[in-house]
Amino acid sequence: MLSGLKNELVEYVMNEGEKCPKCGGRLKVMGKDIVCTEVEFIQAKLIVKQIVRQVAKCENCGKHTPDLKRLEIIKDACAGPTVADIL
Repeated sequence: MLSGLKNELVEYVMNEGEKCPKCGGRLKVMGKDIVCTEVEFIQAKLIVKQIVRQVAKCENCGKHTPDLKRLEIIKDACAGPTVADIL
């Protein structure tokens, strides 16, 4: 259903020199993970927007960041229409 829509990528990049919150060690980017996928209505067209962030691991202690326990995004959540969409 979404395969024919225009895609947009929003990427959050870690700050250079960011340190491990557990031990203060240097973080090395290991890859990315998809935070969420949104379908956005823009004046009679839909686009698929993926929100991704870098995933890193401390070179000293091996702790992965971001700490997924603190992630407050609801998996598979879907936003409803706004008042402007209904009117």
